[in-house]
Amino acid sequence: MTRGIVGPRHFELLRRFRPGIAVIDPARSISTLSAPHYLNSGGVASFIAGQLEITPMLALWLPILLSAVFVFILSGIFHMALPWHKSDYQKLPDEEGVRAALQRFDVPPGDYTMPMCGDGNYNSPEFKAKLDAGPNWVMTVLPKGSFNMGLTFVQWFVFLLVVNFLVAYVAVHAVGANTHYLGVFRIVGAVAFLAYAGAQWPQSIWMRRKWSTTVKCTVDGLAYGLVTAGTFAWLWPR
Repeated sequence: MTRGIVGPRHFELLRRFRPGIAVIDPARSISTLSAPHYLNSGGVASFIAGQLEITPMLALWLPILLSAVFVFILSGIFHMALPWHKSDYQKLPDEEGVRAALQRFDVPPGDYTMPMCGDGNYNSPEFKAKLDAGPNWVMTVLPKGSFNMGLTFVQWFVFLLVVNFLVAYVAVHAVGANTHYLGVFRIVGAVAFLAYAGAQWPQSIWMRRKWSTTVKCTVDGLAYGLVTAGTFAWLWPR
């Protein structure tokens, strides 16, 4: 546990806008600005002689690592062991015919849209005619050959570690030292849920991905956030 100095101006602002802060006046006895049972509840820091008790990032290395492991395992269950995501993608009509027609173009890996509006004039009669005639695709072309799942798993785990590091960064600034389980859980859970699920919805809003897939990914994000929150709350330094 470390202590960060809080200046008089910031201290007065916190006294005014953060009820439940416990204050120790060196010249007087301990007093509280509101009911004592709010002390050290979710996100309420405690002040000792004008100093803010905070939890250092280094003390959270274990919940950062373990929550990444737990979410990694849970994501594998969702995507491989359960039929939860089996309907995310559908098979093309006459898949072999479509593959044969596209193979001669040898399209390199990348992100594509068809038809492409090169000049940016989306209201031109020519572009609208292409949209009406179809097909209209937003697609990602993958490299030839089998997937390198090992590299994918490593990238996914590194992403989980980055998310948890940022969640921890927010938590140490929003949650006081010695905060009880629920106080840590609700802050970490909200931030982790936003990290895992927040970017899913624009995929349906802008890229026209099926809403059912987005909803399922949001449920996944909620589960990941709850697991992360539970791990941090369990191992929060006290």
